[in-house]
Amino acid sequence: PEIETVFLATSTELGFLSSSVVKEIARFGGSVDHLVPKHVALDIYTKCYGKTQPDSAPTATNQITQMSPSVEQQA
Repeated sequence: PEIETVFLATSTELGFLSSSVVKEIARFGGSVDHLVPKHVALDIYTKCYGKTQPDSAPTATNQITQMSPSVEQQA
């Protein structure tokens, strides 16, 4: 059988990100809105943790991250 390999590159902005990190941040009440698309964040909060939003208020760190251009805006 033939084997094909597909490589999907991500932007350098999100290259460090793993799903485990995102879920852990959400589990401990942090906001993941700046790390994933809004619909994914909502699914994480509701399906995984029974919430509709994070416990914590936005911090200076995630406000700065939210101000940086997103992948959607760059495309």
